[in-house]
Amino acid sequence: MRGFWKPYTLWAGRVLPALAMILGGFAVHAQVETPEIPEGFTTFSFEGQPEAATVMSDYLWYHFHHRLGNPEVLFNKEYCLTSDMWLNNAIPRGADRSIQDVHRENLLDIEMDGEGAIFTHQHFSHSHDHGWPFPLWTQADYGPDRIAGKAAGWHFQHEEDLHGWGGDHVRAWGREKYYGETAAASWDVENAESEGIVGQNWRVVATGSSPTIYTPEGMTIEHQHAPFLQLRWSRTGTPEHHRVPYLEWLREGDEDYGEDRRVYLYPEHTPLSPEDRFHSILTMHTHPKWDGVIKRMRINLAPGES
Repeated sequence: MRGFWKPYTLWAGRVLPALAMILGGFAVHAQVETPEIPEGFTTFSFEGQPEAATVMSDYLWYHFHHRLGNPEVLFNKEYCLTSDMWLNNAIPRGADRSIQDVHRENLLDIEMDGEGAIFTHQHFSHSHDHGWPFPLWTQADYGPDRIAGKAAGWHFQHEEDLHGWGGDHVRAWGREKYYGETAAASWDVENAESEGIVGQNWRVVATGSSPTIYTPEGMTIEHQHAPFLQLRWSRTGTPEHHRVPYLEWLREGDEDYGEDRRVYLYPEHTPLSPEDRFHSILTMHTHPKWDGVIKRMRINLAPGES
């Protein structure tokens, strides 16, 4: 995970003089109550330098007590483990066990897929649910004009409801074809009727067997820029025969859709999906016919059923 960074806030209290020296005169003031160093917590002792030892001991305890970063999220594990594993009688704020036990439990809870990719257990995002190594579709290149034809995404929320970095990108671009009513209206529907954006979702109602939706014509993507696709969806009721929705695609040169270019949208829940919504992650890069320029896709929402 090297190369990915998060901003942190540096707090200074009793150790302000030392920090002012370390930071070349720049200091951050904070008025935060800090309990006394617990008995047995790791402290420093420097021969002939008791004041320096006190400053370092106070700083170590102050930082440990106030800092965040103890869940199973993976990006900071290297730094936290290096900082924490040597500490004695170190119980994180709000915990009832040592920091070593906290880290042990978190490390054991980290998940890995069948190909050996480690989930980063990151926050909600508009990229892959399982972590940072996969960028947002809005980061396939710099700016919407360079991204067009490489990657694409559609956010079926109104502009004021677009959240996160993906939403910030799309909103800043001012390209309405990627969000809201304009995005929903740009898709074609078959054996179904669009009701537009309802409750921060695009609502589609089946009017016949095999209701199907089609990505907008003319919005192509390059397969190497889209190793994964994801659909975040829900439905009312369950088809009688539990038919699984599927996605098919056309490449440049393909005249029609076919089973040889099909992947299924299993109703999956991920650590980031709400209880009432599925986040189906489609692994495309392993499919032998996911290649070249993808000129259009269709999603059969209830194959053979309504």
